[in-house]
Amino acid sequence: MDLFDPALAARRTDPDTSRDAAHKAGKFAGVHHQAILTALRLIPEGATIHRLAVLTGLDHVAVARRCPELERGGLIVRTNERRSYNGRAGQVWRVAERDG
Repeated sequence: MDLFDPALAARRTDPDTSRDAAHKAGKFAGVHHQAILTALRLIPEGATIHRLAVLTGLDHVAVARRCPELERGGLIVRTNERRSYNGRAGQVWRVAERDG
């Protein structure tokens, strides 16, 4: 399942360089998705983007971009819980519960 949509990564009003970067980001998206899912599967209580960044070695901005993609794909969910990690408060993400 391809969760990355380059059309959502850059606006029509963005400069060409931003749109080009959005298309190139698709190369990394799958690896980032897998790293985030793996980390969340190891943390049943869920994690913030900052904790996920530390666990995956990704920049927190990359994690923040990938979590909504994973959510749209039905793989993770954002919770109503907020937690602090390393002095930074953030929304908690968890792996989505699957039927069957």
